[in-house]
Amino acid sequence: MPIFVKRLLAALVIVLLLIAMNEYMSEQGLFGFGVPPYYARVIMLAGINIILAVSLNLITGFTGQFSIGHAGFMAVGAYTSAYLTVYYAQAWERSLAGMVFLRCGCAATTWPSLPWASRKLFASSS
Repeated sequence: MPIFVKRLLAALVIVLLLIAMNEYMSEQGLFGFGVPPYYARVIMLAGINIILAVSLNLITGFTGQFSIGHAGFMAVGAYTSAYLTVYYAQAWERSLAGMVFLRCGCAATTWPSLPWASRKLFASSS
């Protein structure tokens, strides 16, 4: 079997698992079996904190860089997502908009601090 087909099947399995987990975590549950709202919220907050901890470990542990603005950038994305949730967008749109706004905010705050020689690398990685 070609590698492309294997990767495509793996991506399909992952997407199906994510859809099943989404249904299981909803109020109706998957086939009538669901997680109570309190436990669903605790699991969701734990997942968000796990993502933050793993990404901070990548920056600090593997590259040796000290990240002062890590939590600040997470807060910008979270507040953007929450604002759009309350006033404007649907669920998938708010996540996408939060990521885009966070990327633009990171670029806007990082750009002035880079030396001129490394701006070319930064602009090519955007």
